[in-house]
Amino acid sequence: MNLIKNAIDRTIAKTHDKKSYSNCNIAKYVGYSEATISKLVNGMQTPSPDVIVSISAYLHDPILKEEYCAQMCPIGKCKHPNGYIPQDLLTTGYMMPSVIQSQSDYMNTLHKALADGKLSRSEVLRLKEFTAQFWENIAIQTDIANMIENLNVGDFSE
Repeated sequence: MNLIKNAIDRTIAKTHDKKSYSNCNIAKYVGYSEATISKLVNGMQTPSPDVIVSISAYLHDPILKEEYCAQMCPIGKCKHPNGYIPQDLLTTGYMMPSVIQSQSDYMNTLHKALADGKLSRSEVLRLKEFTAQFWENIAIQTDIANMIENLNVGDFSE
């Protein structure tokens, strides 16, 4: 999967302006040769973080940076969208009270929305807003469960 090509395709699909997002125009903005941009777009060369930031800015596509961080950047791979580092059980564990409160808020909102048997537009929008947080909470809980499962009991004293 080529992140840069996908970002260009997303931008073209939104703007319907293929010419503005050519390799030549991207190269001018980023300050690299058209040949280098072509290699990056075709997946023949691995992009550096600064190139990703520049191309993301040119395309007005923050998803490119997020995908790069999650899939290619060694530091970003270990970073959760909430900004904590999953390998740190202590930090992650301290997030649990806010996760539990958030889930409780989600469930209350869901019950209120469904109480009358029909959903309004504002209720749907509110649920969608809460759903994004809901998935982040599941990721946090999954990280905690994985960290605990990976603990070696022999490393700890009584």
